[in-house]
Amino acid sequence: MKLTLNNICKSFSGKKAVDNVNIEVSNGIWGLIGANGAGKTTLMNIICDVLKPDSGVIYFENQPVLKLDDEYRSILGYLPQNFGCDGTFTVKDYLEYMAELKGLPYAKAKKQINKLIEVLSLTEYTKRKVCQLSGGTLRRVGIAQALLNNPKILIFDEPTAGLDPGERIRFRQLISEYAKDKIVIISTHIVSDIENISTNNIIMRQGKIISVGNREKLISNLIGKIWTAHGSENEVNVLLKQENIINIHYEDNNKLEVRYVSDSPIFENAQSCVPTLEDVYLWEFKEEIKNYKLG
Repeated sequence: MKLTLNNICKSFSGKKAVDNVNIEVSNGIWGLIGANGAGKTTLMNIICDVLKPDSGVIYFENQPVLKLDDEYRSILGYLPQNFGCDGTFTVKDYLEYMAELKGLPYAKAKKQINKLIEVLSLTEYTKRKVCQLSGGTLRRVGIAQALLNNPKILIFDEPTAGLDPGERIRFRQLISEYAKDKIVIISTHIVSDIENISTNNIIMRQGKIISVGNREKLISNLIGKIWTAHGSENEVNVLLKQENIINIHYEDNNKLEVRYVSDSPIFENAQSCVPTLEDVYLWEFKEEIKNYKLG
């Protein structure tokens, strides 16, 4: 399968949220990576036909999705970042309602719903009203509704937000099995959730796609440049001024363990490390992370 985006643009109040995006997405899991405001959610809403682009065309199997209309929407599964639904539904009633909207025959819907309830550990919540669910449980309901009707294109916006570590692992396993012959796009800030399951990754900044590739391609520029070392606070402050620190861990002996990017070791005790996709993210968006403020 093939989903093609040609010259997609979208602006809000004169500011470009998606700026001339061109990409071809094929079968497999695609990670969509970017800091807040990069344009990820806007792009996903355009792919799902929730938003219309100002210009550009999306094709599915070489057919414009605008012409496919309902046929295109019938092959989509979507979990938005701010998933919500009528809180008066019970979990099972909501999933049955969504199955009916998607045109699933009753017997097929019942079978799919029961399987998803089991896989996503929702059995004890089937009779619980949606408004009574915790954030993590509601997220699992959102994942279930997206998977109904076995869609060919599955779009997830921050799917593991609110999930505990065990639930995140089960989600990765589920999606890895699901994506064998389908297109799955996952936007997430939790880069470790896609590190080992994504076929390819798309990095966005300020509405533009700045890089596309598998994990090996994206980390290639950092090979031989990632180091860990132990140093005093003053020593680490020197690195901070150079703005090439990836991570700092405070230890009990008044020393800091620092992970950093550099062409050379800098510290005498530095050890070379294998780069990760998270290293790529933290390096690419170091300015955004530096300027981020809590509260």
